Amino acid sequence: MASTPGHPMQTASQICPRQFTAIGPVTPLRQLHERLLARPTQRFGDATSAISAQRVSPSNQGRRASIASTYASMARRRIAVLVIGCVCLLATLILDVATGPAFLSVPDVARSFFGLAQDRTVDAIVWSIRLPIALMALVVGAALGLSGAIMQTILNNPLASSYTLGVSAGAGFGAAFVIVLGAALPIPEAHAIPLMSFLFACVACAGVYGIGRAQATQAKRNDMSGIA
Repeated sequence: MASTPGHPMQTASQICPRQFTAIGPVTPLRQLHERLLARPTQRFGDATSAISAQRVSPSNQGRRASIASTYASMARRRIAVLVIGCVCLLATLILDVATGPAFLSVPDVARSFFGLAQDRTVDAIVWSIRLPIALMALVVGAALGLSGAIMQTILNNPLASSYTLGVSAGAGFGAAFVIVLGAALPIPEAHAIPLMSFLFACVACAGVYGIGRAQATQAKRNDMSGIA
């Protein structure tokens, strides 16, 4: 490094005497600056490695293993519940089809399901009368359970249902409206009742949602709006 008039040449030890012993003999200022800046990064890397070592410590590994075992047991429990529920559902479906004015035995119903019934009367009763009604009841029950789960999840309230939100009341009003004024409607009553029930249920749901959004209320207060 050249010196200028009135300014003698300075070495790295003169500029930064505390860092000279760790860095080495005469070093240009730029390299000295880069080495000084690299030290915090090195300390940060050491801290990161220490945190990583702490994360993989035996206590943390045991905690992760316990959490994984708990989650696996919960998953197995859910699968067992689903399997048991499906078996019970199939059993109740067969019993529902078997019971009625013309009592049918469970083996006869099972053989009719697989197309092995010897009596055609059993097939006519099972496939034309009882099985469609049973399947429709199954679908309606699943839809009601799904709608209740959706309402309780969205509103974060285990008491939320179509009755507390006023949806059922709106559907009942629509059905009653068609029954009272059925003759004046251009639609047959058999189709008008479910259609108007659905429309008035949508109107009631939209009204509850509008009240809750206009007043900026919490989700739990929407139940009170539906009851009102």
